[in-house]
Amino acid sequence: ELPLESLQISFDDGDEKLLNLTEPQFKFQVEPRRVRNLGTVSWDVTAIADAGGGGAATQKAVITATARAWQQQLVANRPISGRQVIRPDDVVERRALVDTLPDGPLATRDQVVGQQAALDLKPGTVLNCRMVQAVPLARVGQLVTVTLRMGAVQVRTVAKAVDEGTFGQSIRV
Repeated sequence: ELPLESLQISFDDGDEKLLNLTEPQFKFQVEPRRVRNLGTVSWDVTAIADAGGGGAATQKAVITATARAWQQQLVANRPISGRQVIRPDDVVERRALVDTLPDGPLATRDQVVGQQAALDLKPGTVLNCRMVQAVPLARVGQLVTVTLRMGAVQVRTVAKAVDEGTFGQSIRV
């Protein structure tokens, strides 16, 4: 699921002769052997050459390569404490060549700035979506304004928050 332009594959030097074979002189059957993630990948390749007279010569080989990908990362620029609101100068974007894909989606600047860190982040940490959380707008015990509108009538009162909540959440008061 990577864009082709971000993928970089380096084949082993010993496989160069097989990699230089071309169609229509040869037909190829390619079966993935180990192609689950980036890093070392390999394929079982059968090269079939028309030997003339209705026969065909086949040769099987294993092709090994190193797969890496260019990735846009958001990195902590300085130490960020857990529950600290992340400012624009706390993070920096960089393009990096990686050997493995992260388990979860990487965070973008728009998703991070203005939110709070879910845990302590050291400088150089690549941020993913699990490392940030929404800033609570109401905390337990805090006084909040409750407004109810029905048509042209509006009722406004003050209540004490029983739950903590972020923008768009309903809480008990």
